[in-house]
Amino acid sequence: MGKAEVTMRLIKELLSDAFWESDSNLVLAADSQTDEIHSLESWLRDGAEMKAHVFFQTSGSSGSPKWVAISKGALLASARAVIGHTNHKNSYKSLLTIPIYHVGGFGVIARSYLSGGSVHLCQGKWRAESFISQIEELQAQCASLVPAQVVDLVSLGCTAPSCIETIVVGGGHLNDEIYLKAIELGWPLLRSYGMSEASSQIATGDSGDYWLKILKEWDTSIDDDGRLRIKGKPLFSGYVVREHEGYSFQSPVDSEGWFTTQDEVLLQGGRLKFLRRFGRGVKILGELVDLQVIEDNLCEWLSKEIIVVPIPDQRRGQVLVAVSEDSASRLPDHANRGLCAIKELLVMPEFPRSPLGKIRRADVEEWVKGRFAGDKTAE
Repeated sequence: MGKAEVTMRLIKELLSDAFWESDSNLVLAADSQTDEIHSLESWLRDGAEMKAHVFFQTSGSSGSPKWVAISKGALLASARAVIGHTNHKNSYKSLLTIPIYHVGGFGVIARSYLSGGSVHLCQGKWRAESFISQIEELQAQCASLVPAQVVDLVSLGCTAPSCIETIVVGGGHLNDEIYLKAIELGWPLLRSYGMSEASSQIATGDSGDYWLKILKEWDTSIDDDGRLRIKGKPLFSGYVVREHEGYSFQSPVDSEGWFTTQDEVLLQGGRLKFLRRFGRGVKILGELVDLQVIEDNLCEWLSKEIIVVPIPDQRRGQVLVAVSEDSASRLPDHANRGLCAIKELLVMPEFPRSPLGKIRRADVEEWVKGRFAGDKTAE
């Protein structure tokens, strides 16, 4: 049985009452993570007191495997909130372009289950022309995309088929220029902000100013550091973290039900505007990437200090540049491949340092960004 057939078989199961009404758990991750999937499934079978949850893989700050545990009830609460917020209609045909092991893709299925709609898997690797032809063939009304896919549609000047009514864009920042060009081409985009811990969307839809409307299901506030706090029925249960001898469950939700994110935002009149992410996480092609893990690995491979700097990129969201003080530095071949590929290795004559010898990271980042000023491939 091919990969697409296996996926469609699972989608059919997820659209059934039997799945949502059972106490069974479901572990989802990319095909390359088969061993991790089986390991967690075994732990869950061997007495872990977790029932009726779906587990989505992410990565911890240490780089060790971590799973976001979301109850089926929370996933359905999110789906109901999104349906009401976006005026999602009953019996919508949805074209699925995002893997179901991402909460954004899984959310499409949950909404279709509640609304009596159907889900059709986008066939083959992503190509803008193929996406459009499949929409027209199916007469699909709904889809979800990541910013890179919208960039592709705009770059090719693709106009939207008349049947498509809603496209939610998540997984990263879609800049105003691309957003407005897509709207001109007829694409009914709804920019959104969400995260796995929220079961999908927190705020969706704006008028071109990137102030997104917060879904009614969420209570929101800001802590003393400016970080967003959320509380509501769609909130996840916690994390399951891989340890040397199994797994442990960790809940970062406080006694009053609040979860503090790592995102700095502004709140105003039921709307939210994302500013930046605390720590060293960035989105590349819709995936959250931990720069500290990448940097630590490069330092270990090269046995010298390396600084990794993200540069804004219209399609990927960010591209990564490594900086060394040593002109003899050479990146290992695998560092130039995959999601976390290093675009370029730059040599800085000397890292700026504090009186205590600590590298002034902000100065290094400013130097790198100055080198890329005017670079049309990274803006």
